[in-house]
Amino acid sequence: MKAIYLTLIGLLYGQLQAQAFSSPQDSLSAPGVQQELKRADSLYTLGRIIDARDLYRKQPPEALSPAAKVRLGSLLILNDATGLDIRMGARLLEEEYTAGNKAAAPYLGWLYYNGRGVAEDEAKGLSLIEIAIKEDLAAGYYYKGRVAQDKKKYTDAVANFEKAAAAGHAASLVALGALYESGLVGNADGLKAEACYQRSAKLGNGSACSRLGWLYYWGKNGVKQDYDKAFRSFNKAVVQGDVEHNEALGLGYCYNWGKGTAKQADSALYYYRLAGAWGRGRGYAQIGIMYRYGHLVPKQADSAFFYLRKAADAKDAWACYHLSDLFSEGIQVARDEEAAMAWIKMGVSLGDEDCKVKLARYYKDGVGTPKNIEQCLAILKDPALANYPRALVLAGEIAAQEGNTNEALAYFKKAAEGGNDGAMLALSKAYQWQKNRREREKWLDAAITAGNAEAMYIKGVEYNAGNERKRDTVKGNQLILAAAERGHMPAIDVVGLMPQFFGASAKPLLERWKKAEAIQDVDYSADYNPKLSGLAASAFDGDASGQYLLGLKYLNGIGVEKNYKLAVQWFQQSAAQGFAESYYELGKMYYNGTGFQQSYADALTWYELAAEKGVADAINSIGVMYYSGTGLSMDRKKAATYYERAAAAGSVPGQSNLGYYYIYHLAPTQQNYKRGVALTIKAAEAGYPTAQCNLGMLYENGTGVPQDKAKAEAWYRKAWAQDELRALGMLIKMYWSRDIRHPEACTLLVSLYEKKKHLPTLVWLYDVCKRRDVLSGGEAAKLLDSLMTDRYKLSIRDKVALMEFWRLGIGTAPDIDKAIALGLEFEKAGKDVELEQELARLYGAQQPANYTEAFKWCSLVAASQGEIAVFGMGDYYADDDTHISDNDSLIYSYFKAEAEKGNINAMRFLGYHYKLGRGVPVDFARSIYWFEQAAAAKDTASMQLLCLAYSGKGIIKLADDEKMRYWLEQLAAAGNVNSFAELGDFYFNHKAYPDAARKCVYWYEKAAVLGHGVALNNLGECYYQGYGVPKNYEKARHYYEQAVENNCMWGKVSLSTLYLKGHGVPKDKNKARQLCREACEANEPGACIELEKIN
Repeated sequence: MKAIYLTLIGLLYGQLQAQAFSSPQDSLSAPGVQQELKRADSLYTLGRIIDARDLYRKQPPEALSPAAKVRLGSLLILNDATGLDIRMGARLLEEEYTAGNKAAAPYLGWLYYNGRGVAEDEAKGLSLIEIAIKEDLAAGYYYKGRVAQDKKKYTDAVANFEKAAAAGHAASLVALGALYESGLVGNADGLKAEACYQRSAKLGNGSACSRLGWLYYWGKNGVKQDYDKAFRSFNKAVVQGDVEHNEALGLGYCYNWGKGTAKQADSALYYYRLAGAWGRGRGYAQIGIMYRYGHLVPKQADSAFFYLRKAADAKDAWACYHLSDLFSEGIQVARDEEAAMAWIKMGVSLGDEDCKVKLARYYKDGVGTPKNIEQCLAILKDPALANYPRALVLAGEIAAQEGNTNEALAYFKKAAEGGNDGAMLALSKAYQWQKNRREREKWLDAAITAGNAEAMYIKGVEYNAGNERKRDTVKGNQLILAAAERGHMPAIDVVGLMPQFFGASAKPLLERWKKAEAIQDVDYSADYNPKLSGLAASAFDGDASGQYLLGLKYLNGIGVEKNYKLAVQWFQQSAAQGFAESYYELGKMYYNGTGFQQSYADALTWYELAAEKGVADAINSIGVMYYSGTGLSMDRKKAATYYERAAAAGSVPGQSNLGYYYIYHLAPTQQNYKRGVALTIKAAEAGYPTAQCNLGMLYENGTGVPQDKAKAEAWYRKAWAQDELRALGMLIKMYWSRDIRHPEACTLLVSLYEKKKHLPTLVWLYDVCKRRDVLSGGEAAKLLDSLMTDRYKLSIRDKVALMEFWRLGIGTAPDIDKAIALGLEFEKAGKDVELEQELARLYGAQQPANYTEAFKWCSLVAASQGEIAVFGMGDYYADDDTHISDNDSLIYSYFKAEAEKGNINAMRFLGYHYKLGRGVPVDFARSIYWFEQAAAAKDTASMQLLCLAYSGKGIIKLADDEKMRYWLEQLAAAGNVNSFAELGDFYFNHKAYPDAARKCVYWYEKAAVLGHGVALNNLGECYYQGYGVPKNYEKARHYYEQAVENNCMWGKVSLSTLYLKGHGVPKDKNKARQLCREACEANEPGACIELEKIN
């Protein structure tokens, strides 16, 4: 595992170094303040207000214009602001207003009205808002609307929000939509809300994107449920920045339940945690529920209780509901009905309908209180519960108990028609009593379709017994297994008693429940102190299986602190009674050196004892020892015989290892591949992470199966969900092949850091992924302090990471000089090539860059590595005269000597020297010569430079179509996706070439399949013009829309042409204008010109 982990980190840093001269993130010279301010202004205009806020606040206060100060002040008081930010914002706004800048008035007025950041003064606040309205400021109308809303004058609020919205005020449109959605102005109208949110989202408002996401997710009040739209909207909210922070919870829901995307445990947990950290208790509640029921994650009682308690402390009603459940039923915590009553009353105080129904049920059943049907019925009469399905079911149960059958049926039917699967099952039972077979079947099937496990079990048993229906054991067993998968205990008991009838799914299901039961045997009290209960008693009484399970608890830390000594004691006592599984566990502990001094001989002894008793995984482990030559002479044929025995005995790792052997160690025949793939699939489907990763590799490379990158990714994700680090490495490689900053790669790295706390991963997240949300400011500062205290104890890689903490400002203000001083301090204590590389990078990142020092450290690296080194010198080769060094001639001589030895990288750098005149006169011919030498040796960066030169668009202008085409084709052969699109462009613009039209479409399609936005748009253009394909406006529109989905805004301009001319869509000049305006506002080059043409 350690080797795999180091391989992954090597992959991370290898990618960093490989990008040294072609990737934007290696350019370490920060742009000037004015450029940063322009960028902040642009982000503000585009609606990316959180990014704008963060960028404005980094600039020196004296550099901010009056308008920028008002903007920063207004952004510092947003919904997610801390007290410190609000006070800073208030101070800035007060200063600007005092200086005569009336644009500050509405924001300052709102602060005084609420007493946020200033002493509360309602009269002064209203006066300032009126001043803003006299100036006809949209923000003035917006805040006047907020005041009216606060005073419950909703008609006035709408009037003011509409005035602000007419001036393009995005937040007013959100507020307006929220009023329509809530039904505070007439009936709830989802369509009106949707229109408002869409208008606001087009102005870049992240909160509008988030609210749209929820509107589509639930699909209510006239809006059609659409999970794909919901997922896209939540993602847009992440990009734009939602100050209400609702998008993280939405994405958690999507990844949790597979709505609009595939189910992904790590992503669901990440976004739920993010929502919780941003004050959304529901995020923590969802994590608690996942751990409570084992949904996408293993069942973990302590984690469930911890997160539910955390959510309840944040006033989340769902958490109160589930905590009450746990205490009332004594599941995972000691039974305590008074605590159950206290939690459910807290949920009721938060206004939750489910909590109200649960409280009514407690009064009915006497949980934590004497039985009181009158109190129960009083709660059910709450108008909010009049049509609430769970309330209707409870009312139906009470009616049935009192003998009012028709009344009970009416309640159940009303609840069932509202989608309640429990009511559907209750109806089916009621109709069975009435001997109404048709209605009984109808509602039983409805309950099954709705996912009710008890209904599945009932029908399954009936099929197996031949009662009520024709006997069909295949259907019966399918239904019983489905019920067991959903946690229905009677179904699990049936599968456990007769696993042979339930196929390959039975064993992993029973193993899961065996582990779950072991976990649930621990009593978790309110202060989280675990105490062993019944299991300990059985172990002390001499029960061998109890001793084995108790050993597992101590070995794995399930409900107790890990204690290898106690684990060994219990396994040995169990083994003394001949319990075979304990033999195997002792063998593993000797093999891994856990609780014993590592001894392969002792491990083999215990494995053989377990194998003699038929423990399949022990047989496999002996095979592993033969395969790797660990403790035995390496003999892979003998290993294969053990793998065969293990697989036949049901060992899933054995199946996986045997599959690997057939694929990679026997002749690559169709028969061997077929057997190997079948075994790998069998092990992967049984949930074995190594096999899942291996299967992903087979699909990714097309080995023994048709190549399928989507299936490869799915299997890698399943393996990583079980901490298989190889799978994470493969996943990240897949995403990096598309974009070094790919969001999914970054999300995966967040999960890696959360699991392993690996410092270089954290640095990558901050530096490349720009994910400063991984740690809070306080957590980062605490971590930095801890690392500085123990800095001499750190590994070399962690020392380098600590230097990066100072460069990037993780837990402190950025201080590159401090980072360099720290590196020099480390270097004195002991020289290391990684420290020398980092020092070179840091000197190159100084302002201005110190290339002399950078090159000095590069030379030291080169001397020790026997390879050229250019860390930190990326900008030295920028296409201008600002990046020069006192040692230009020395650097040139160094690369010339290395290039003449055949070093490919040196050839490319020598080409740069001739191109830019660094230490040698400018000589384009010599530059091209060295670029071509490097490119001929398969250096793709040099190929790109040659394409630029032969296009006639770079510094070296040698327009030559044939040479440009040649190097583009070489790039394409090397797998460069951009070159696919550029070849499509080439054949589109050079129609005289033989077969140009077909080749054009071929290359565009090749890039389009990989999500290349420009290629998608241009493929649409081919269909629009009928170039290389039959003219087809419908397909043109499809590809234009796909281009927009893949961030090519010119796709909107292309779409506008269709609407302007009525090609394949109804003619609509307004729609065309709107699309062009959106592209123009997104700063798409040329879009504004097209907009002027339409106007």
